[in-house]
Amino acid sequence: NALDRDLQAIAPALPRRGAVVLLTPDANIDHLVFLRLAARPRVYSTAPAEAPSGEIADAVAVLATGLQAPPGAWTRAFQGEELSLFLPAAAH
Repeated sequence: NALDRDLQAIAPALPRRGAVVLLTPDANIDHLVFLRLAARPRVYSTAPAEAPSGEIADAVAVLATGLQAPPGAWTRAFQGEELSLFLPAAAH
C-alpha cells in the first residue's frame, strides 16, 4: 500500500539521532507510522500547517500527511502518496 511504500523510502533518509515528529490528523496513519518506525516519532494529531511550531523546533525531521508544510524553515526532502519528509532548511 502507499503508506508502506512511503515509509520504505523515508526510513533510510531519517537522521539516526534526534527527534522525529509526525503530523497527521488521521488516527490510523499516526498509529501505523508510530508502530512501523519502532515508536520513534512524536505524534501530533493535527494538520501539518497547524502544528505547534515550538514543539517541532527541535526536530531533526518532520513526517507529514498531505501537501502542507509544517510551520518554520523546513525543506521537503521526499513526497510520497501518503507522507512527506521534511528536513530543516539549513541541513538540506
